[in-house]
Amino acid sequence: MRTTWPEGFVGTISTLGSHFPSNGHAFSIHSTFPSTINLKDETNLLYALVMHQRQLHPCSAVMRLSNVFSDFTMLGLAPGRKAFLQKNRLCFDCGLWVSFVGAKRVHPDKEAPPVVSLLSFARLQKRGELLSRVQYDKGTLLVYETLFQTHVQDSGFSGWFVPHARLLLSGIQAKDLQVSKKGMLSLLGLGPGSTPAGDDFLCGFLLSLSMLSLSYGDASFRAFVQAWLNQFVKILNSPIQRTTDISLQMLRSACEGLYPQALISFARTFSEDASDDVQYETSLQVLSEMGHSSGYDAASGLMFGLVGLFPMS
Repeated sequence: MRTTWPEGFVGTISTLGSHFPSNGHAFSIHSTFPSTINLKDETNLLYALVMHQRQLHPCSAVMRLSNVFSDFTMLGLAPGRKAFLQKNRLCFDCGLWVSFVGAKRVHPDKEAPPVVSLLSFARLQKRGELLSRVQYDKGTLLVYETLFQTHVQDSGFSGWFVPHARLLLSGIQAKDLQVSKKGMLSLLGLGPGSTPAGDDFLCGFLLSLSMLSLSYGDASFRAFVQAWLNQFVKILNSPIQRTTDISLQMLRSACEGLYPQALISFARTFSEDASDDVQYETSLQVLSEMGHSSGYDAASGLMFGLVGLFPMS
């Protein structure tokens, strides 16, 4: 029996992440936020429709709403509603549909880690100070500079977070899978929100490992990073769920070497010899618009990995 869909156009997809599905895919609504609709497929993988280009990641699609609606919550798409992607449109079982005509797909290379240029400690320190300053201004739970303080005075979130981050780094530095695993497990799911600060930090840290492995890591370091990633994937796919569905999808993509474009743009400011501090500040501003602190938390993880593991000039 053929299903018919009543007409109800609500928007157009302009850009597809490299891993967003094509025709013939079925979903149910996982959750809806003002600028994001999360979709779960039949294998429990999570995808997203997002309103802004800065939100684009490998498993998402950027959607321009029709003029009738100002955000996704106005569509009334409750969790559990069904949707099906076919013939260049995504149709919901309530009669609404989204056009995919003319959508352009991002090449995976645009979501992949860049190589690293040789950076001085002074330059990294200056950039770290700027990151910390904007974090203080925004009132984020995690502030980059606390990761390096000898004695963390904060008895709140930073005081809890920092020892786990340092344990993770020390395990990587020593190429010790068990020590780094303890640090990683302590950070996984740590913090409030749909993507906890610990997960965003881990995403950025994973990116730094991939960048360094591509650029300056010797064969033993590359082998260790691959073993660490394999271990991480097993934990993410285990029956014990340690964090949110949204974070799991983000981290699984990261383990495949695919990252949000805003984070890749930030990473490229450490990979291009001609990159200046203006480009760094611009990319940091884009990250500031990813959740309350998600972008900054990921930036902290990336810089923490680079400073802790990168051979300085």
